[in-house]
Amino acid sequence: MNSYGVTEAAIDSSFYDEELSKLPSSGHVPIGQAWLNARFYIVDSQLNPVPIGVLGELCIGGAGVARGYPNRADLTAEKFVANPYVPGERLYRTGDLARWMLTAM
Repeated sequence: MNSYGVTEAAIDSSFYDEELSKLPSSGHVPIGQAWLNARFYIVDSQLNPVPIGVLGELCIGGAGVARGYPNRADLTAEKFVANPYVPGERLYRTGDLARWMLTAM
């Protein structure tokens, strides 16, 4: 079992559960799929989606995304951006690199 998340987006934003015998031989455990009210986007520096298998920045959207950092307008503006895919929603730019996989390896 593996869960992934950041404080800025409801801590546990994804979940991966697989039998030990089916874990990737690489030793890298996938973060799984977004769950509850989270949405994941893997994007380039301009917030454009990257193709499957290409590294990009993981951004999290959905109801669990925080409003920002208290007394840190500069950091809030950098990390919390308008979601170009869901009007009225914001994305949290995690800074984490990720890539979409066709299947868990």
